[in-house]
Amino acid sequence: MKAGALIFLTLCGTLLFGCATQRTGGKDYRAGAAKAQQDIGNGNLVRLDPYGIIRTGTLDMRNLLKEKYGISYKLDRRVSSAFARAYNEAMSAEARRKFGDDYYEDALLELELDTI
Repeated sequence: MKAGALIFLTLCGTLLFGCATQRTGGKDYRAGAAKAQQDIGNGNLVRLDPYGIIRTGTLDMRNLLKEKYGISYKLDRRVSSAFARAYNEAMSAEARRKFGDDYYEDALLELELDTI
């Protein structure tokens, strides 16, 4: 087999396997949802970041959400994206339940008004 074909097949297999692990019924997804419920039960609201990408305004928004709503941020590059997605979905649902559906948009607006 030529090297180019082998690389192509390897990339295809990696892509297919990676997509398969993103299922909402997958082990990592279920583990993320379970961990979020445990943390919620302990009174913790956390936004889990598996990548550590900081965009413009991110730190200001993180500080505002912590001060106003008690929502912390945690960087953990050891978790899969499926784990983080399930964890964050559960946390977002809990935050909307506690603070209303528009809490995040309200915080964005407040942040924008503070910078004017």
